[in-house]
Amino acid sequence: MLSRVSIAAAALYALCFASASAAIPPPAPPPVATFDVGSLHVEEYGSGSKTLIFIPGLTCGPWEWSGQIAHFAPGYTIYALTLPGFDGRPPISGSLFATTTADFWRLLHEKHIVKPIVIGHSLGGTMGFMLATQHPERLGGVVALDGLPILPGMNFVPRAQVEQIASRTEEQIASTTQAQFAAYERTTAIPPLVTAHGDADAIAALAGKSDPGATARWLDEDMLLDLRPELPKATVAILLIAPFDASVDAQYTLTTAEAKRTYYASLVSGAPNLQIVMIDRSRHFAMYDRPHAVTDAIAHFLSNVNVPHQAAAGGQTPSPAPAPSLPPLPANCTAVRQPFSGTICAPSSGGTHPAVILLGGSEGGDLMGRTLAPLVAEHGYLAVSVAYFKEPGLPQTLVDIPVETVGRALHAILARRDVDPDDIAILGGSKGGELALLAASTYPQITAVVADVPSPVAWPGLGPYGQPDHCSWTLGGKELPCVPESEGGAAAREIQSEYAAHEPMTIRALYDQSLQTASAAVVNAAYFPLEHIHGPVLCLSAADDQLWDSPAYCRMTLAYLRAHHHPYADRAIDYPNAGHTFLWAIHGARSVVLSVPVPGGASIALGGTVAGDLQASALAWPVIWQFLATALQ
Repeated sequence: MLSRVSIAAAALYALCFASASAAIPPPAPPPVATFDVGSLHVEEYGSGSKTLIFIPGLTCGPWEWSGQIAHFAPGYTIYALTLPGFDGRPPISGSLFATTTADFWRLLHEKHIVKPIVIGHSLGGTMGFMLATQHPERLGGVVALDGLPILPGMNFVPRAQVEQIASRTEEQIASTTQAQFAAYERTTAIPPLVTAHGDADAIAALAGKSDPGATARWLDEDMLLDLRPELPKATVAILLIAPFDASVDAQYTLTTAEAKRTYYASLVSGAPNLQIVMIDRSRHFAMYDRPHAVTDAIAHFLSNVNVPHQAAAGGQTPSPAPAPSLPPLPANCTAVRQPFSGTICAPSSGGTHPAVILLGGSEGGDLMGRTLAPLVAEHGYLAVSVAYFKEPGLPQTLVDIPVETVGRALHAILARRDVDPDDIAILGGSKGGELALLAASTYPQITAVVADVPSPVAWPGLGPYGQPDHCSWTLGGKELPCVPESEGGAAAREIQSEYAAHEPMTIRALYDQSLQTASAAVVNAAYFPLEHIHGPVLCLSAADDQLWDSPAYCRMTLAYLRAHHHPYADRAIDYPNAGHTFLWAIHGARSVVLSVPVPGGASIALGGTVAGDLQASALAWPVIWQFLATALQ
């Protein structure tokens, strides 16, 4: 029988001071990007088609995974996280697990990450189990290195005593100074957790950057956590890597590797698709003691885990991103950073060509440059995707975006010798459709518009935490008026109820309510001057759009143009059974998106069905190609 006191004490000791426990592993390559997503600091490595997300343990940074990052970066895109309060990052208030897991799902949404493999150590492994219970359908798998759904030993301790232990531990650690914390790491914490001691001071110096108060709060939440009742929900494949060192584990009656395996198996028995791999002659930081064994275990798991890429035909399974991964740029495409940020793809034939400016939606970044620009170039157009936020040097939220962002790209296009300056179109979807109508109203050089599920009036943009903030657009340094979000009301209450229940939120009603409650003067001021567009407008809408009423918005667009005697062959087409992102189903069922996750574990419903989006996309693209061919003669 395991000693309840010894197991609990050992687990507490390991997790309290898990940061400084081994020699420094081989250095990782320089990150290709670093950025923050809410409470998470993220380092990005590699550029492979599959994604790994590394989550370090208590008080650690990505440095503890550097050997594995260096090994896997050539074949994968890797995101290495730093949790708040650790490795020099500032602490946060509120629930730590709730906030950081919500920001994890936000990371997947913002970076269009589909079914990543989460690889966590210690506290990071525990977080991996938590994520697997929240949304297993959004993950490709989980690897947990000595991280469990409950702190080992706490399963033997009555709940009241667990709460007392957690409270005392939090109070004790929070009261230490930074110097005391680092000294304890250096002199006491390291030896039981690692077999090599030569680099103890260097590791302690890294761990010493962590905030003692934040460490105390993380420990309090972790000691009170018991995910075992939720494990049946974790249907994704899980690998638990368990280290074993007889000289240490025997002190807690775990005298053999099999005994430790049996005990760990009892803590994870509810997970339906889990395997355990034992790493002998290693301790808590097995990636330092036995780096090749840990790397090999992860590699074997990656080679065997089944990561489906397609939704079932006609099904309703939501996907967190418009495309399963970002393919590499073909040879005819070039990423640009000045005078605008985006991608240019040239046709294979010589001579001059018409040009098409491409604008993505509220996902931000330059997704269009990888997913659509090469296809547009294949049809004989110079395809120019323009990022207008969430890129280096650009705003990071969809507020106060200068229309001149598109203007700079337009002037760069006009300066090219391979472009016919009289034949320039613009194509945008959702918020990009909104911007496409505004840009075409601003720049007369744009002579054709494809507006996919757009709005002819300006709306507020979403601020740092996905909440409506200021208006989206500026011109000449001045904010353009927008229709404000309606406060309260039945629509807002329903959305709040759906959010609390982690159900897909149908926010279309909120847009409807906002238009209904705004005065005519406010709505009229928010309209773009569409009569200034020097060419035809093709407006595409989705009959089952649950984000906003794109069919009504296309009708509003056409009505405005006709009322102002727009002298071009404008057209609106509504596609039945289609959702907000139907047009991007051009890549097949794997690219159908029926909902997108938002912080807090909920999601936004986009409408449509897999079959409906596929059919609408197949019908719409021939119409778009014919429209462009006619308009750009």
